[in-house]
Amino acid sequence: MAMNERQLKVAIGSLLHDIGKVIYRTGLDSRSHSESGYDFVKNELGIDLPEGYISNTKYWLIDNNEYIGSFTLRHDVNENLMKWGGHIGYIVAPSKRGHGYAFAGLKLVLAEAAKLGLKRVLITCNTENNASFAVINKAKEIYGGEQLEDSHLEGFSEHRVWINTSK
Repeated sequence: MAMNERQLKVAIGSLLHDIGKVIYRTGLDSRSHSESGYDFVKNELGIDLPEGYISNTKYWLIDNNEYIGSFTLRHDVNENLMKWGGHIGYIVAPSKRGHGYAFAGLKLVLAEAAKLGLKRVLITCNTENNASFAVINKAKEIYGGEQLEDSHLEGFSEHRVWINTSK
């Protein structure tokens, strides 16, 4: 059962009381693995990144000490990420989908992107992922943005959408 708008605001609002419970910053890129907190900080600051990697921050969305999902905010995009991946990637736990968490988390990450000085971010999703595309389109309608031509690579296709980071 999906949360109604009021319940979602209360849930997110109560989490905002302690920002550490809302977003856990790891700095770990989804393509790498590290157990060192120092490596997380280096990754976020862009220090000693492997060639082709972009500095990023990883956020975990937590509700009542329960993992909801994770969001990756890349601080920039290179040529490859312009075609595939963009600035923001996210995943919501299967049991938490359809409850408004993806959009709630995306709003939080858009605010973080704005703090980094990004005026707009590129968000992509597989063309078969209708739920994620609906979340991205909702953000585009509220914040403004522009849909680009889909990208295609090795039999896969992604929607690509620029989203402004503030209304």
